[in-house]
Amino acid sequence: PGPLPGKDDDLGLLKWRFNESQRLARIGSWDRDLVRGANYWSDEMFRLFGREPGEAAPTWEFFLGHVHPQDRHILLAVRNAAMAGPGEVEYRFRFMRTDGQMRVAQARAVASFAPDQTPVRISGTLCDVTEHHAAIREARELARFPQENPNPVLRVNREGQVEYANPAAQSLWGLDTGESLAVAGAHADLFCMVRSALDQEGPLEGELAYAPRSFHGMAVPCPERLCANVYGMDITRRVEVEKDLRQAHDGLERRVAARTRELDAANRMLIARLAQMQEMEKALRASEERYRAVVESQTEIICRFSPEGTVLFANEPYCRLFGKTLEELTSGTWRPFPHPEDLLRIDRELRALAPDHPVVVVENRVVDGAGRVRFMQFINRGFFNAKGRITEIQSVGRDVTDRRDAELALAESEKKYRDLVSNLEIGILAATGDGRVDMANRRALEILGVPQDEILGQSLARPPFALCREDASPLRPEESPLAGVLLDHEPMRDVTVGIRQDGWEAIRWLAVGVFPEVDARGNLSRVVATLTDISERRRLEAELVEGRERFRFLYRHFPQPTCVFRLVEGEFILLEANRAAVAAGRGRLEEFLGRRAGELLAGQPEIYLALWTAYEGRQLVRRRMDLQLDRAAPASHEVSFVFVPPDMVMVHAVPAPAGCPATGPDPDG
Repeated sequence: PGPLPGKDDDLGLLKWRFNESQRLARIGSWDRDLVRGANYWSDEMFRLFGREPGEAAPTWEFFLGHVHPQDRHILLAVRNAAMAGPGEVEYRFRFMRTDGQMRVAQARAVASFAPDQTPVRISGTLCDVTEHHAAIREARELARFPQENPNPVLRVNREGQVEYANPAAQSLWGLDTGESLAVAGAHADLFCMVRSALDQEGPLEGELAYAPRSFHGMAVPCPERLCANVYGMDITRRVEVEKDLRQAHDGLERRVAARTRELDAANRMLIARLAQMQEMEKALRASEERYRAVVESQTEIICRFSPEGTVLFANEPYCRLFGKTLEELTSGTWRPFPHPEDLLRIDRELRALAPDHPVVVVENRVVDGAGRVRFMQFINRGFFNAKGRITEIQSVGRDVTDRRDAELALAESEKKYRDLVSNLEIGILAATGDGRVDMANRRALEILGVPQDEILGQSLARPPFALCREDASPLRPEESPLAGVLLDHEPMRDVTVGIRQDGWEAIRWLAVGVFPEVDARGNLSRVVATLTDISERRRLEAELVEGRERFRFLYRHFPQPTCVFRLVEGEFILLEANRAAVAAGRGRLEEFLGRRAGELLAGQPEIYLALWTAYEGRQLVRRRMDLQLDRAAPASHEVSFVFVPPDMVMVHAVPAPAGCPATGPDPDG
């Protein structure tokens, strides 16, 4: 701003006031004489475009050179509309400053006409509304967020009336604005969560079932404690994964049990086969021909060989397996057929044959006539002379390749399952029907702070560590959720329990889930417990509560008058005032709590305007103005308007330095 003209210079004073008002309002004006072709721009008009006043001739072409190319047609249309007849034309366009900034302008234009209706002059104003335009766009984006949230968002009052429901809540929960949770049995859990959150004046979380989906819900009381915001998150996939994990575990247990039964049956069959072979040996001694007939009819491969390994006899299945004739086999030894890596072990087992230990069972690999590797089980029986020297060995073999493959596949499957459970970031404990721990993954051992050998075999009902309630008071083992599930066979989820071990500095807080497995007769067969360490979350929640209380204490005892306005349904409401503000208002300020700012500040529009400026600009705004506090004479104060997300403005005043008059907006504000 230029220097203030002298009192006698009336024209200069008017011009100064005009330029100063345009500078403060960021509004420029222009005028074009259509008859003479003369153009005029005010000083602020030049400054809005990043120019010095009078820097260039403000021609129409000069003006269009600053307009965004995509918006120039707007200016041409406005010019034609203004000269077409009387009346103002309002329009908006983008322009480029000389410093490269793209700005948004709100403008008006009006034309003057001669008596014959010929346009002789066109003039107008231009205001830079870039920040206002951005603030409106941001407010619209924020307002649209709940509408676009794919998860349910509600606002429910204490009586269960739905004050707001976004589209996701309508489609997933069947709730709409105006409906009541209290009269719908399907929403009983949701209503109970809202009432409990309002009663305990704090957030409350839990699971909500809206078939066929499951949701994690959180009810957060509003500051005035008259209603609560409810946020839902679809956890159907997580629940399904947990169900699939349990089903996979059950399936694995069933497969292991079935395989065990198969192995038992195979063992019984093998024992029966051994007994049968003993009977066959008696029959073979009686009749060589009968022996040969029986041997040839067997599906197992059979051969007899000398202690040096020379083949003395082989049945037909043996010949087919190795693709040799009996003559070819008896002209050599059995040693070419086993896998080379198994020969040493076979020799060692055969050397163990003795009169008091005439049978050894060896499982080894062989290479058949087609070059394939097969797994065989051979029952080798030694025959001895009167001196106890071995004279002959008979070997009966059966193909166990399929059984071995099944065993390997089962072992691999079990290893994958155990690796998966071991590497989960959630602690897993598995116990037998009587509650004895028989499996603990890596994360469970880390959370409990015990080695595996100390937890295995322990009872879930009486764990080897101290338990605590949420208030840190001791929890007896029989009152723990683990003991409760062992008694009533009902699952429990997300129960908060504290544990303490010798040498720990603090309690470790866990979210515990216990899931029982009951057999067809109603007996408890297995128990699976999940452990999630929530110590850090609880610590952060406690720090947040402490920080809020500390802020409220500082706010209430702040020595300067301070009050808070909140935007409710498009109007600021006086929400609260600290002690200094109540004292400065001689106690009357408490009567105004909850009233609209427009009513309270009807005589002080500059304060009301500053409230909106701070809110829309999302910024700190300072104003210097005269205030009368605590029966004292009006005095100049520095008043700060602080935007507090998401919808509040805090106002506090401090006395201005002596000699500083109230001049309205602070140039640095």
